[in-house]
Amino acid sequence: MDDSATSSKEHDYERHHELYFDDGDVVLQVDLESVRRDSNQRERKLFCVHKAVLCAHSIVFSNLFADASASPESTYDGRPLINMGPDNAVDFADLLQYLYDPSRYLLRSSGPDTPLELRGLLTFADKVLCNSVRSALIKRVVLDWPTSLEQWDVRESETQAFTG
Repeated sequence: MDDSATSSKEHDYERHHELYFDDGDVVLQVDLESVRRDSNQRERKLFCVHKAVLCAHSIVFSNLFADASASPESTYDGRPLINMGPDNAVDFADLLQYLYDPSRYLLRSSGPDTPLELRGLLTFADKVLCNSVRSALIKRVVLDWPTSLEQWDVRESETQAFTG
């Protein structure tokens, strides 16, 4: 293989700027369709994370790592490489961000777009069976968006009293 093939292959991989930890023990790859319409190439977003963090929150990841063979089929940067398939890298990154820093999502100020902003994260949490993550996010949305008129009136009264 010549140098140009090696360098073009490397350009297909993009490490996530926050979620590629030097001490991570597994690399997860999410395939993205190229933004160029004239290209059939796929770009890959890479996340180097910790198996223990993933397993603590997801039965899917626990089973995946338990069933993995002793020698991984693929490696990247000296670590097992697991292809998560074609998915939304932003939603996947949001899930990982939540696992590493839940306060980023649970302690932020209320906003009218909270349900929309958390939609992809909730979908991905469902996909990999992160039930505790899903429950916490739903509780967060319910705090922002009461489910009855009485609860909404109470929330509005509290907001008006606070803002004066």
